[in-house]
Amino acid sequence: MAFCKMLPFVKFFYLDLPKSTIGFIIYLSRYQGSFGREAKIIMKDFVLVLDMDNTILRSNIDFVLMQELVGIQLREFGRLPANWQGLTTAQIIEEAKNRGMTFEEAKDVWYTVGEVERLGMADAIAEYGARDALVRLKERFLLIVLTNNANKAAEEALDRTDLLPLLDRVMAREEMGKLKPEPDGLLKLRAEYSQIAPNKWLFVGDSWVDGLAAMRVQMPFALYEGHRKENWQERDIPVLFQFDDWQEIEAKLAACAFGI
Repeated sequence: MAFCKMLPFVKFFYLDLPKSTIGFIIYLSRYQGSFGREAKIIMKDFVLVLDMDNTILRSNIDFVLMQELVGIQLREFGRLPANWQGLTTAQIIEEAKNRGMTFEEAKDVWYTVGEVERLGMADAIAEYGARDALVRLKERFLLIVLTNNANKAAEEALDRTDLLPLLDRVMAREEMGKLKPEPDGLLKLRAEYSQIAPNKWLFVGDSWVDGLAAMRVQMPFALYEGHRKENWQERDIPVLFQFDDWQEIEAKLAACAFGI
């Protein structure tokens, strides 16, 4: 599935560098849970957007339990949408907002979500081979995590598994408008890194939620199927390539002539 047909649109801030090198200033840096930002020169013009849970980080978040607990709360508040069982937790909450959910009700619901996430990530480990692959990929790509999880829990888990120092950016739900599968996070990241052409972004994830968000902004999507697999036969979502071992990622990227 060729993504080179996407319309190239890019604005570069050229520095005094060889023409073969694209230099531009990226002002965002986030390490060790810090929200601090600093200017730094990046000489990379390809981006890998990475989902977190079950893509680079193997957690045990019980998403079914999360959905059920949120459903119970919203039923008590009188905000539960009729079709809630066919929605993700983020979509259920979004629908509840449309049904008049108050600030206090939303606070209670997100507390529940956060607690399920916290328990599920308490013993999280890096996906097999992910850290070594990211060490190598960092030389050529900007590495950005986009997760529906809370920032504090996400960065703590990424730090504990030694993945956080390898990342150029972590965007969690506090910075998004609507969560995945809505494309708000991807649109915000593209605006933030507007120096990089749209056809030089690739989203890597394990879920249809990630794939749909990518499709909505015409971003190519790579499907990781490690220990968790979904039924993609029912999803009309284009997949650039599929892999089930992080040791395969560079060969897959090279086969698509994406950044390698």
